Amino acid sequence: MESTVKTLQHIETEERMIAALLYDYKTAIDKISDLTVDHFTKISHKEILRACASLSEEGEEIEPINISQAVGGSIKVSELTRYSFDYMGTTNFVGGDFKELDRLRRLRELKAGLQKQLSSIHNSSIPEELATELSENLMAITDISPTTDSTLKAQTDIWADDLTDRYDGKTAPGIPTGYPDIDWMTGGLVRGNLIIIGARPAVGKTTFAMNLALNVVKRKIPVAFISLEMMSIELVDKLVSHEGKIDGSELKLANIPEAVFKKAISTKVLIEKHPLHIIDNLKNDLSSILHRARQLVHQQKVKVVVIDYLQLMDVGKTSENRNNELSKITRAFKQFAQRENVTVVLLSQLNRKAAARAPKIFDLRDSGAIEQDANIVILLHDFNDRSKGILGVSVAKNRAGKTGVIKLRFLEQYSQILNGGTE
Repeated sequence: MESTVKTLQHIETEERMIAALLYDYKTAIDKISDLTVDHFTKISHKEILRACASLSEEGEEIEPINISQAVGGSIKVSELTRYSFDYMGTTNFVGGDFKELDRLRRLRELKAGLQKQLSSIHNSSIPEELATELSENLMAITDISPTTDSTLKAQTDIWADDLTDRYDGKTAPGIPTGYPDIDWMTGGLVRGNLIIIGARPAVGKTTFAMNLALNVVKRKIPVAFISLEMMSIELVDKLVSHEGKIDGSELKLANIPEAVFKKAISTKVLIEKHPLHIIDNLKNDLSSILHRARQLVHQQKVKVVVIDYLQLMDVGKTSENRNNELSKITRAFKQFAQRENVTVVLLSQLNRKAAARAPKIFDLRDSGAIEQDANIVILLHDFNDRSKGILGVSVAKNRAGKTGVIKLRFLEQYSQILNGGTE
């Protein structure tokens, strides 16, 4: 049972409660003596409850015609009769429905209190990161759902359903990346996972992440690409080059040839339908990024969040050393992935000293703890010779599966990374 996100209401539950009151007011109210008008959001429902309580106190029958008269005719008898007809016998469910209405009432009160706090601080000197955190908490409150069954029986039932679906070939562990060899090792982009993609500067980690995102959105699965390094127009350049197979250098010319121009515009029409959300205007602090990511997950149904890249982020004013700061960031994204049930792909730089050899996990720049939070660590390598057009992809860590190295074809001029790399 889900509540309407923006208003924290559930009209169907309210209607069921009203039907129970009309069907057998005494039995219903004995079970839920704490019911008040604040448990309802529709004015008509509030009026019906008041009328029922008043008629009961006066010893009058709780009948549609009496209720209609009690509210001055603002609610027609035919409307009240519909409740009784459609929801007859619902007094058996009033206990559970009351708990849901009471939960929503308390959340509405909490939301109103936070909104009041927010409005009072917008023009004050409160630190912006604290204001963002309050906004984030407000959104989280709005989307709270009833606690799930935590018993082992319930959890193993969910596990068995998932296992059965995969046995029957109905689902894969995660969203396919578009690279079968990677999926074979990792199971794809699994919900709740934090995936680190590391590479030295200019090896192609942004292009790889963009190819991965494009492969996902072609399946009609929304993706958010939060770029702290490149502007959205640069990323669109890569997308158009990729999909139109247009040499990226030609898109940067001062005088673009007519044929290139026409092909680029026609490609734009094709790619604009993909559910890819590119965000390039955020501050680099963690709270702003998490807040925007949560908005995209809740409002745009995003299933994969890509952030480019880790070392450009900070956690606000802090006296901590950089290693501890980055560890906090990766831990926050891990928790975000688990809480929002999405996949987070976090790009990271590698130390330049890794240029002379295949990269290792300890080459992840600025922190020896980054890999601790990651479910999967993927390291990219160009074999010190980009002219070969080969990108090495090393699954260096995988908590739930295999590790190994695969080779992909890298057509750099088209920003394309394809299956079938060879020496």
